[in-house]
Amino acid sequence: MAGADRLVYAKNGDAISLDCTDETDGESFEVCTQIFEGLLAFKPGTTEVVPALAERYESNPDATEWTFYLRKGVKFQDGTPFNAQAVVVNFLRQWDPSHPLHKGRTGEFYYWTAFFGGFKGD
Repeated sequence: MAGADRLVYAKNGDAISLDCTDETDGESFEVCTQIFEGLLAFKPGTTEVVPALAERYESNPDATEWTFYLRKGVKFQDGTPFNAQAVVVNFLRQWDPSHPLHKGRTGEFYYWTAFFGGFKGD
């Protein structure tokens, strides 16, 4: 299709939301994995964790503290630089129910509570 300026993408249904941290449905997840990138990812076809927006990472011996070394020169689609502040805001918006960005579609943030045991103040 030389010169084509559109992509047709067939799906079973629509994504419920693109606030991916607050969704659990497969359609939203499928879209989110195509348009968002995390600090870490899975090596394709495996469950091996590999760096993504983090160039590398390390933890203390108890795995209770993690240090991520972020890729440099990355920008969001609007040109805003990707940096530690952006990472912290994203974690805070999920962890703290009083955070002004802790909205999502439902505000449940299921995966946050499943992985980290609850919200601030629980």
